[in-house]
Amino acid sequence: MKNMTLIHSIFVAAALALTLVCGGVFSACADTYSWIDSDGAIHFTDDPGKVPDKARRSETDPTEIAPDGSPDIIGRWSNRKNSFDTLLVTFHGDRTGEMVTAIGLHIAFSWLMRSDGQIKLELREPPEIGRRGQRPLTHTLMVSYDRERDVLTINDETTQRKLGTLYPEDDGQRDQKQPRIHAPRRFAFEEKTVRDSLTGLTWTRDLNLSGSLRRHRNAGQFLMELNDRGYGDMVDWRLPSVGEMQELLRTLHEFGQQSGRSSAPGSTPELLRWVGFANPKGRCYWTSTEGEGKGERYAYSLENDDQSSLGHKETCGIWPVRGNRK
Repeated sequence: MKNMTLIHSIFVAAALALTLVCGGVFSACADTYSWIDSDGAIHFTDDPGKVPDKARRSETDPTEIAPDGSPDIIGRWSNRKNSFDTLLVTFHGDRTGEMVTAIGLHIAFSWLMRSDGQIKLELREPPEIGRRGQRPLTHTLMVSYDRERDVLTINDETTQRKLGTLYPEDDGQRDQKQPRIHAPRRFAFEEKTVRDSLTGLTWTRDLNLSGSLRRHRNAGQFLMELNDRGYGDMVDWRLPSVGEMQELLRTLHEFGQQSGRSSAPGSTPELLRWVGFANPKGRCYWTSTEGEGKGERYAYSLENDDQSSLGHKETCGIWPVRGNRK
């Protein structure tokens, strides 16, 4: 192959050298400490006192999580746009994920969204290159998320090298004349809408039309603007009820399970992408159902697959629907 994926190269080198820098610039692996100097050379010692001060760093506090708690990165990303050797990266809502290299190597990882906006990945050594009798090696990557461009940039924390830029996987299909749709036949996918022939409801295909999170009282203004411009040649867009959203997602999850897709909590955005919807986010979405308290409304979380009653100061996404049940 012309260019082996850099992630694979990292672990192959680790297998040959029988070691790898665990957790970044400085870490402890079975009482052996390692670091990389300014010339790129790797050093090893069993005496932590011999490690240069400038090579030391403090680990990220596990409690240092982004305050929104619902990152938009859940789903599948790839570098199809800028690399011959395709790399697929899938983020799950339970803060686990998997990388698949061009040669089919599967690399599991755990991730943490930090309060500074950086995403920390801890890669685990694949079984294919594991060493008998020794625990799997790990490696740390840092990911930056550009929300405006909706792209991820991966950097090697140890070498400070950029590994590549990832784009939402559904973007790679938008230019195809006949994009693949994985959905029950009752759903008719159009450019802007998805019609459910069983319920008579029509949903917007794009789950991020509003572009940002909004308070419930501002959802009406957005829907009015959507109707004024006749989005999808329709003028009666509204918020769905909790029951309508539950029925749609239950149907899609059942179909996904029959197709071998994950049904774990947090997998809904990835499932929606796979089915054919655009820009699903691991966030809450407003419904029209009145909440438990005065002035509250129910919102449905695609990250946790449940609903909660939220007050007027809370913000969620907007996923419009139209039509009534038959």
